[in-house]
Amino acid sequence: MTGPRDDQQELLREFMLAALYDQKDADLALRIAAHLDAGRFDVMARYDLDDDGQPDLSSLTYVVELQLSDGHAPLCAVHYTRLGVTDDEAEMELVATLAQHGIGIPDDLSELDES
Repeated sequence: MTGPRDDQQELLREFMLAALYDQKDADLALRIAAHLDAGRFDVMARYDLDDDGQPDLSSLTYVVELQLSDGHAPLCAVHYTRLGVTDDEAEMELVATLAQHGIGIPDDLSELDES
């Protein structure tokens, strides 16, 4: 995953903090804050598939999950447009995500962008 640029990471952090502040349970909020402070979270790029089973570039969402001893727990999900990620950056993210998962990369990514 290429991940968001520094300025985009700052925006993502604001969404993460908003999710933290939205917690009704103070004990849970403190545990979440401890995970964030310790860097025990993952940011992943997720795409929906279109009707042909191809990744839909317009669906790119960055998902933040807390790392737990028995798995992961979602904290927030932010659509790429809310972070200022361009369509070109979303396409580069797709290439990196596909490669990370060992999926063949199409020769012409422009076919994936047709709506």
